[in-house]
Amino acid sequence: MAKGTIFGRNAVNGRIQLGMNNLRQSLSMLLVLLPAMGACGPVVEMAKEKDAGVGGSAGSTTGGATGGSSDNNGASCANGTPGGGNIVGSWTVASSALSVSGQLDLTPLGFGCTSAPVTGGSLQVTGTLTANPDGTFTDNTTTTGTEQCTLAPSCMQISGTTVTCNQMGQAFSGIGYASATCTSAAGGGCNCTAIVKQNGAMGVLSGYLFTSGTYATSGNVVTTSDGRSSARYSYCASGTTLTMTPQTTSPTTTGTIELQKQ
Repeated sequence: MAKGTIFGRNAVNGRIQLGMNNLRQSLSMLLVLLPAMGACGPVVEMAKEKDAGVGGSAGSTTGGATGGSSDNNGASCANGTPGGGNIVGSWTVASSALSVSGQLDLTPLGFGCTSAPVTGGSLQVTGTLTANPDGTFTDNTTTTGTEQCTLAPSCMQISGTTVTCNQMGQAFSGIGYASATCTSAAGGGCNCTAIVKQNGAMGVLSGYLFTSGTYATSGNVVTTSDGRSSARYSYCASGTTLTMTPQTTSPTTTGTIELQKQ
């Protein structure tokens, strides 16, 4: 056999062997890269979900409430215990049992006294509340009820002028009551029964009512506001149930408003 033929065959075989070696290296690199490429898919998807706000914080002290656990991380709201949670959604009042006690603030009325003891009172709430993801809300609730208080003889003045119990009753509209009837009390002063009937600011008697605005949560408290007036509630959202208690001091409100998610 000619030397040229042998050399030609050896050259071809060498090139074939080199090609096989390169193919083996490429396959080895591909086997290494495939698992890493597969792992990147879920990581990217998780990042997208995080950027979209999935699993965000349940509380915010500014700019309204952000997304959070819809079931308060599994906690319950037994007996209206404050627990925070995510209040985003449309809610309908299912029941309410609010009691009023303590001292009624009379400062805005200019009476001869600044407060009067509340001897009894109860409030009921009906309607709906909508809390939007952007931190705005609409309060389509109605609060009704009665409150009783006793005015001491020293209260029987308005801006320095002595007035009758009937006139005292007419002044109660200045602090949010729909009307009030005051009758003379034994020993002087007046016994007054005030009627509550207001739209918005559920369960919180206010001389300035608002039915929409912004809300913000901080811990177990949610605050609603329209920029001029505000109302605070301790609250707990768990599953389809939301309980809220007005945080008032003059007078003091106890009990809960229970709402169900629509």
